[in-house]
Amino acid sequence: MMEKNFNEIAKIKGAGNSTVINQYQYTDGHPLNGISYYRLRQVDFDGKISYSDIIINQFSGSDEISIFAFPDPATDILNVLCTGRSDTYNIQIIRADGICVKTIQMLSAQIKIDIGDLDPGLYFLKVFSDNENKSLRFLKE
Repeated sequence: MMEKNFNEIAKIKGAGNSTVINQYQYTDGHPLNGISYYRLRQVDFDGKISYSDIIINQFSGSDEISIFAFPDPATDILNVLCTGRSDTYNIQIIRADGICVKTIQMLSAQIKIDIGDLDPGLYFLKVFSDNENKSLRFLKE
């Protein structure tokens, strides 16, 4: 088998000792063009290291922004995930009447936005990068 070099793209703190199954997730907001290989490295409290199976992913290399927001409808927290080739994104939350009620700078691919102070209703999430902007709508309950 060919030797592969892996670079750390994230570090997620584990739950520690637990009697239940814990699920963790991470989205690579800046994947390389072409084929990428991913694996998990787990380090136990005693220093024991184990590795997951290798997962292969093909990325088309599009510079276009893709945005996802969940849950929808949302109550207090709106999770926003942006993919594209930018390191930072500017976000606006706009009411249905066109008034901007929040402006946020996003420095990573995923962010949790506190929307607990917004009135219930329809909103638009507008994401800006260097060359492009995208929007989607969400419902605040």
